[in-house]
Amino acid sequence: MLSAFALAAAVIATSTLSGVFGMGGGMILMGVYATLLPVRDAMVLHGVTQLASNGFRCWLLRRHIHTPVLAWYGLGAAAGVTIFIAFRFVPDKATLYVALGALPLVAAALPRSIGLSIEVRPLAVTCGAVVTAAQLSAGVSGPLLDIFFVRGTLDRRQVIGTKAVTQTLGHLLKLLYFGLVVTGDGARPLPVWVYPLVIASAIVGTRAGRALLGVLGEHRFRVTSRALVGAIAAVYLVRGISLGVR
Repeated sequence: MLSAFALAAAVIATSTLSGVFGMGGGMILMGVYATLLPVRDAMVLHGVTQLASNGFRCWLLRRHIHTPVLAWYGLGAAAGVTIFIAFRFVPDKATLYVALGALPLVAAALPRSIGLSIEVRPLAVTCGAVVTAAQLSAGVSGPLLDIFFVRGTLDRRQVIGTKAVTQTLGHLLKLLYFGLVVTGDGARPLPVWVYPLVIASAIVGTRAGRALLGVLGEHRFRVTSRALVGAIAAVYLVRGISLGVR
């Protein structure tokens, strides 16, 4: 049974984390939801929560959004979701956790010489397709999305603001895909009160994260975000492997 207090606390904490680092919070929250709910329901609830969190972050950082890349990113995202609709893929929990843990490792393994940057139009299209595929298979995509930003020229507010737009689109597509395209697994619908609760909690946490962002320097922002995501990934990878070998 879902606890209103625990659910609100989890959403506020993870939205605050994402508001500061632009990532990490969604990964933690996806794991929490996947522990409590069937995969499809977890994806839908996560989509609602993150849509509210990232959408509000877009508004707060609207002056810092790097708009030239958005149309190209959207083109790639459309291609990615089209492929998933054709196959109607839904991961099991072991696959979900392994994907959550593996995403940062894949991102870290890419050599810096590749020079990926979302500011380059063809790479923005590639980013949209790859990141959307990650959203629909793991529920999150922050570590992969990040590699298209860390090698660019955008400052931390531009990074978080622009990422918020791309993540808002990704979670909207995820919500539509798991809510309307793929069939359910017979689980009972979530209580109606859950949705306004997670939306309100996401907005509260996002505002708190926005306030904390101003006290974090550029170097600390980048170093801490990498360490944070690496630690989260290790936990999920172990969790996914343990579920898979049972």
